[in-house]
Amino acid sequence: MPGIAHLSIDAIRSDGEEFGLHIAFGAPFVSEHGWACTVTLHPLFAPFDIFGADSLQALTLALRTTRSLLEDFTDKGGRLTIDGEAFPLDAWFGPPSFSSDKVR
Repeated sequence: MPGIAHLSIDAIRSDGEEFGLHIAFGAPFVSEHGWACTVTLHPLFAPFDIFGADSLQALTLALRTTRSLLEDFTDKGGRLTIDGEAFPLDAWFGPPSFSSDKVR
């Protein structure tokens, strides 16, 4: 599937190993299991599909899953950087949870 968005950042494992991390999202597509969106987090994971009821849900769940996986990486002592600075997950993936009381 063609990619619709991608980003390369730097990552540092808890043991100090540094590597480039490529994050990419494929365009939502219809599969035999419903709508899907392919996520790439190379080299942390092989590309995988996230499924949803429709194209928007598949894409939204792909973004949320990616955020969760990146948070897990940092929770376990890893670090993410971009241009030498800490990578701001909220700026790229929004806040970890959203509440309707924050909408005005």
